Amino acid sequence: MSEVDVSRVRATVYGQAIGDALGLPVEFQSAKAIQTRLETWNDEWPKVFRDTNRTNSKWKAGEWSDDTEQAICLIDAYLEGVETGRSPSDTIDVRLVSKHFLHWGETNGRGMGNHTGKVFEHFLFPLEPLTASLDIWEQSGRNAAPNGAVMRTAYIGIIRPWDLDWTSDVAAECAAVTHADPRCKASAVAVSVAIAEMVMGATVSEALAHAAERAAKHDPTVHAWMLDKDIAEFNLDEGLDAHKRGNPFPPIGYTYKCLGAAFWALRHAHSLAPLRMSPRERFRKALEAVILAGGDTDTNGAVAGALLGAYLGMDGLPPVLAEGLQPRSTLDTRLVKLLALYKRR
Repeated sequence: MSEVDVSRVRATVYGQAIGDALGLPVEFQSAKAIQTRLETWNDEWPKVFRDTNRTNSKWKAGEWSDDTEQAICLIDAYLEGVETGRSPSDTIDVRLVSKHFLHWGETNGRGMGNHTGKVFEHFLFPLEPLTASLDIWEQSGRNAAPNGAVMRTAYIGIIRPWDLDWTSDVAAECAAVTHADPRCKASAVAVSVAIAEMVMGATVSEALAHAAERAAKHDPTVHAWMLDKDIAEFNLDEGLDAHKRGNPFPPIGYTYKCLGAAFWALRHAHSLAPLRMSPRERFRKALEAVILAGGDTDTNGAVAGALLGAYLGMDGLPPVLAEGLQPRSTLDTRLVKLLALYKRR
């Protein structure tokens, strides 16, 4: 059995948080608006963006959003299950997921999406979250497929990366806790499986193929969004500039926009390898391109950052960004516990 690449595990966790935190200052900005506000990155947190919608808020440089907060909730639900007697190979108890989500919502809740908020408020959510989620989706006409699930399930890929059946099943179910649409489940499965594959040493091509195959069981149209499109085709900032309104693509929060941007970043970073660019240069160029495209920049950045971390490992992450995450200790505490459980596989 292959060994887990711990560097890639850590980089997945930090990469998501970095992409989230870098995208947060320009969330819901158009590509044109971001271009006028971008300052030189120089692999540092301070003064990356100026005069943005987050400048005067309480968010700090290096601080992530609800995207990563909910990802942490999933790890906490898994760890609590193991600590209270469940086997590490058991799936995550969805009631523990709802418990941790509700606690986060009550104690923080910043940035929570409208769809997620509706599910949280459903009277069945504490004990029957899957039923509550399905009900809210049916009330939408079975048409709501926002990115609130794919943004948080990347961390499922590092819990038991050697067990792709576990990863696929748990990713789909943890997505369905709030997002019942098959496209949301397909997105979560694709990202989680690709990360699990790369953490276990698979090539990018292998990871893409296996992730697409498993995701297609939930929605066969997922392939095109993962494998075929260029970043410009996703129109990530759709509707944020007047001249782009009326485009037939779905709105900026559509789950496949986020999925497509993240997998484009992975493919793009891989395509730069023959140019002898360092892992850090490839991480930066791919992630920066996703954020500069505008739209739901923190969510797109979070998923792209997780995939890039799983591919490039810690060598790909600028140390100043990794060390400047706030609070990084929150991530390190979970990593220590997960890595200890690897010995029980």
